[in-house]
Amino acid sequence: MGSRRRVIRRDGRSWLAAASALLCVSAALSAPFTSPGVAQADAAGKGGDYVPVSAVLLDTRSGVGGVTGTRGAGSTTAVTALGVGGVPASNVSALMVEITAIGPTASTALTVFPDGATRPVGASLNVSAGQTLSNSAVVQVGTNGKLAVHNSAGSTHVKLDVQGYFTTSTGSTGAGFVPIKHTYIVDTNVGQGTTAGTIASGASRTATLTGSAIPPGASALVANIRVTGATTAGTLTIAPTNEAGTARQVNYLAGSTHEIMTVKLPSDGQVTLTNSGSAVHVVIATYGYFGSSASTGAGMRPLSAVRLANFYNGGGTSIPSGGRASFRIGGAFGLPTLGIAAAAVNVTVAAPTASGSLQVLPGDALYPPDMISRAHAIYFTAGQTARSYFVVADVRSGAFTIHNGSEGTVQILADLQGWFADPLPTVAIEQNTPTSVLQTQPSGTAAGTIEYAYTDNLGRVRVGHQTDPDNYGSVQWTTISGNDAFTGRPGLYQPTGKPMEVVTQNIDSNIWRSAQTATGSASWNPWTSLGGSMPSPPLAAVQADGTSVLFSIEDGRIWHYRSGDSSPTWKILTTTPWYSYSTFDKLTVARIDSGLRMAATTDDGVLHTAVYYPDGTLSDFTDLGGNVTGSTSMIVYPGYRTRVVGRSTDGSVVTKLQNLDGTWPSGWDTVGTLTAVGTPAAILDPVLGRTAIVVRGVDNEVYRVFETAQGSGAWGDWARVNPDVSDPAVTDPTVAPFAGANGQSWMIVFRNANDATRVYERQVVPTGLRTATPAAEFTAHTLPIPPA
Repeated sequence: MGSRRRVIRRDGRSWLAAASALLCVSAALSAPFTSPGVAQADAAGKGGDYVPVSAVLLDTRSGVGGVTGTRGAGSTTAVTALGVGGVPASNVSALMVEITAIGPTASTALTVFPDGATRPVGASLNVSAGQTLSNSAVVQVGTNGKLAVHNSAGSTHVKLDVQGYFTTSTGSTGAGFVPIKHTYIVDTNVGQGTTAGTIASGASRTATLTGSAIPPGASALVANIRVTGATTAGTLTIAPTNEAGTARQVNYLAGSTHEIMTVKLPSDGQVTLTNSGSAVHVVIATYGYFGSSASTGAGMRPLSAVRLANFYNGGGTSIPSGGRASFRIGGAFGLPTLGIAAAAVNVTVAAPTASGSLQVLPGDALYPPDMISRAHAIYFTAGQTARSYFVVADVRSGAFTIHNGSEGTVQILADLQGWFADPLPTVAIEQNTPTSVLQTQPSGTAAGTIEYAYTDNLGRVRVGHQTDPDNYGSVQWTTISGNDAFTGRPGLYQPTGKPMEVVTQNIDSNIWRSAQTATGSASWNPWTSLGGSMPSPPLAAVQADGTSVLFSIEDGRIWHYRSGDSSPTWKILTTTPWYSYSTFDKLTVARIDSGLRMAATTDDGVLHTAVYYPDGTLSDFTDLGGNVTGSTSMIVYPGYRTRVVGRSTDGSVVTKLQNLDGTWPSGWDTVGTLTAVGTPAAILDPVLGRTAIVVRGVDNEVYRVFETAQGSGAWGDWARVNPDVSDPAVTDPTVAPFAGANGQSWMIVFRNANDATRVYERQVVPTGLRTATPAAEFTAHTLPIPPA
């Protein structure tokens, strides 16, 4: 039944065996994630464009910024940031700043943060006594238009410069960020981009920054400027050559110093390098630039600094030589799973036992040596105290990795300051999606309420609350979406001992969740965005321990969101498309003894199954073959044997039942001759003890079929649920078990062309009448109409 493709596991690349000596240190295990709140995926009009400017906000040596004299230990200095030196008084989401410590009397840390806000745990700059060093940072401005600078130890002069600002909305100024692979554009050692040879003390040299890597017309460059061979401390100034513009300055120490900053690009792409210290070599590398207009590139989404990981000062294991730490931010902290072009990260390096470098690599895979050698590098010397380095990491795959290329161990801190969001289109509102139905857990002897949820064709999420399981006229409808618009079938689920929850997809592509204010209540709490930026609605399941897991598929990969985790985030569960021959398209989940049975259809119609274990790990996938289109349904029988039911591409309903030994038969069984549309629904009928399958036919009538006997696997004839009156559906049917005054039963739910919800209640008939005719099988109901 169609071709079969093999799914390759993520660690299946042949060269990985040779790289197995590389130790991966999990950042998630070393320190808990902390959430800064939800950051929305990019969309038109959200801004984040960069405008380069040059302004000194604070210099305690000269009194710029209204403060003169060194700043003492534990001091916090506030300085006006908006409306100064080319920075507008409004429409600013964040600033790109350079913070400099000048001659501190003790090793210290300077932290720049919004004035009036809580000071973040991560410092912006770490520096040793007597040094003059700088570092860049992306920082939001306080509501009063000011920034604050905190000095942790000793006394020091402080200088704070603005390199540029990010807009709050898209306008006629600024440009988005375009990441590129790490590329060297200037190297005085070999004469690349300029003439070869050291730049003498007091000398200047012209260098060209645009060319094959950076296109003419780009407005600014994200540059890693490395000064090497210095015998004394000094400064290197980078300024546009033939036009007035922003100048940048690197403070360097004896030996090797590097700093990452933004550099404004003049129209001819040429800058002048001026050296004020000993003769030095200069190397400039880049991994991205800001384009020529606000309609290009990715927009900055600043965050309050988030501690990604702590491998420092007892916070976690040091990273060994050849080891790595991977940081997945896609799907975490409310960020989307895709559409993240790059991340602004402050990396603090401490206590290296050998001189060397860290390599910053895209993704979270193991890399061959040639790729590591070409990656962006952070350089350090043995025994140095903590030093901070601003990094813009390529996270188009949702993650980045720091590799220790030195011969010794090293400790690091990593703090996320913001991310660059690629434009993501809004998700279309899917029409005529099925209704979800679930009965709440009983309260004592009282039967639980029945809850209905669907998204109408306008994007409104409507929840029906049936207080009496036997009275369909008791349903109260509430539109809980407010002015937001959603799409797809909502998921209803109830974690053990908690109120029921609903989860669905906003048209901004993020996954949103709400919960009843109390179990069985008709009122719901406000929505919370879980991020994710998925192209399809989520699927919800409750594990045996009562905790919930959400699943979704993005770009062929299965993602999961575990509510039982201390800080839940979206994480990849399966291979990425570039590691596999197949990508997943649809997913179904059912609870079994060992976890959750997953049935995933690939893009070529082949069904695969795996077990999702309670700890969040996944078994290997088993190929069930087939030529299945759309989603499937599953039934779990006693003994935890699973039956899958789907629709073949020719419209026939097909099924496969797991063998007693846990294996699966090679063939599929066809259920009768009915041609179906949409996804079949299946249930174990508590009245007959036989499997029932319900589906919509090509005439849009709803049909059902039963097994001829319990466990027979043989099927009777398809018949309309209502054999007497035409009752066409515009949605696929849903089946749901429930308990009422007469015991266990089940229902079929669908909506018609008038958006009316139709319910066919399975009749609980006396034992001797269980061969009842179709007319006696179901009782039809129309639920009250929701308010307009």
